[in-house]
Amino acid sequence: HAEQLVQQSEEQNDQLRSRSQENLNNMQNITTKFSTNNYEERQNYAYNSSSRSTNRTSSSSSQN
Repeated sequence: HAEQLVQQSEEQNDQLRSRSQENLNNMQNITTKFSTNNYEERQNYAYNSSSRSTNRTSSSSSQN
């Protein structure tokens, strides 16, 4: 009976280990995807926000 319990717990450990490995892989995929995709987007955003700040005076006058 004890052996059976040990075997069960080992199987559960294996399942948990593979699941956590999957989670780790997913996180790594997400972070690499994020860093590669968003580099250009961040450059664009920085450019847009800087140009937006220069246009703020003209846009505010047109809104009024």
